[in-house]
Amino acid sequence: METIGEIRARWPQMPIVAMSGGWRTIGPDTILETAKALGAQAALAKPFDRATLVEAVRRALGPL
Repeated sequence: METIGEIRARWPQMPIVAMSGGWRTIGPDTILETAKALGAQAALAKPFDRATLVEAVRRALGPL
């Protein structure tokens, strides 16, 4: 979450794809919802496959 905040402060337009396996006290769904609320374009729960990651990055980057 701190990294997302730092990226948003320094480079507000940079696309972010967050990924998490969760913490001991907070589930991955809560963490990923928070990441999106902080500005991540996509949030992936581990484990995920390569195709899912590539698609999330494509969507975050938008048309090139």
